[in-house]
Amino acid sequence: MAPGRIKRYGTGLLGMLRAFVRCQRGLAAIEFALLSTILLTVLMGLVDYGMAMFRKIELENAVRSGAQYALLRGHDSSVISTVVKDSTNLSDVTVSSVCLCTDPAGNSNNCTNSACSGLAWYVTITAANTFDTFFLPADIDLSESLTIRIQ
Repeated sequence: MAPGRIKRYGTGLLGMLRAFVRCQRGLAAIEFALLSTILLTVLMGLVDYGMAMFRKIELENAVRSGAQYALLRGHDSSVISTVVKDSTNLSDVTVSSVCLCTDPAGNSNNCTNSACSGLAWYVTITAANTFDTFFLPADIDLSESLTIRIQ
């Protein structure tokens, strides 16, 4: 600080403190530092959330692939699981598929049951994955489910 400024606010420690408080040089840099950390934190959270939504879309497309297989080839739980897992680059995907039919009385039966003969068959395919976030405080559980009529 210039010696003239210190004299204007007084001498000694109290005068230097007054000069420091009233000085505005570097104020823009301090404001930028404070605001940029907040904006960067928000931006990193948005990027993290966007990556999770990208994975959700990838999981959705994999479930659709499994549904296409079931529609064309029928219900085979292990093959549908393989098709869903092979249709995505995600690791640790859990897949389940259930084939049910509903009789006129409203009772649900497994498709292998003889009671399903001549009734509509519905396959529900569910896939799940956990997205490990980088910046958000908690991991995001992703899940996608699709029900189709195959017969």
